[in-house]
Amino acid sequence: MTGDSHLILKAVESGDWKPFNISKLGPCMSHMFFADDMLLFSEASEGQMKQVLNCLNLFCEFSGHEVIVAKTKIFFSKNVPSTLARLISHSSGFSNTDNLGKYLRVPPLHH
Repeated sequence: MTGDSHLILKAVESGDWKPFNISKLGPCMSHMFFADDMLLFSEASEGQMKQVLNCLNLFCEFSGHEVIVAKTKIFFSKNVPSTLARLISHSSGFSNTDNLGKYLRVPPLHH
């Protein structure tokens, strides 16, 4: 996962990857890794989805890993219009979810 982290950080530093703002004055997040899983954060746009896919494809090419599309989900903020969410989901091939489940028995989002 270290290689993918470097690709993402380089894309963030160059301004190509727009990370998710946790709050107006808080830090931004672009990714988190857990064992063999990853959470990627970016602005909800077609261009950003292309950037995410580009980083994933480069990582897979260099590492020999592959993205399992059936297990890959996209979670959109309530602020993202449903038409845009459907467009991004369709163009990426990944399905939408409104439930991120639990990791180590803890839900990643708290309401």
